[in-house]
Amino acid sequence: MTSALPTPVQHLLRAASPVLRIRGLQGPRWKRNVAKGGRIGPWLAGVYDVLDQAAWQRPGACLYLVTGDDGALRYVGISRNGLKHRWRTSPAIDAASGQPFAESQLFHSQCWKHLEAEFAQNPQARFEVH
Repeated sequence: MTSALPTPVQHLLRAASPVLRIRGLQGPRWKRNVAKGGRIGPWLAGVYDVLDQAAWQRPGACLYLVTGDDGALRYVGISRNGLKHRWRTSPAIDAASGQPFAESQLFHSQCWKHLEAEFAQNPQARFEVH
């Protein structure tokens, strides 16, 4: 954790448990299997680990913080229904062929394009959702 963060944010991060670690993005690009909208994609697939299954599954309102491996805060968000609903796994199709992917893909509508941009600059970047 970086000391450049305001003290209240440092306290929040110390109290919050890491729930999700995103350790990479990889191809091929995929699209969400939905009819329309700006969130369709194409996106790179996330390589991730669920670190706290109970917190990931827990229903109800929550505040979550996304940090980079440098300890800096990248995003703060809320969910009324729980982390799994905000950082959802979506049915996906291959962006080029239209064929369904075997597995649903992790996605967050506000963060994903920013994660992709940061990974493009630094392929070794890592993120945690607390």
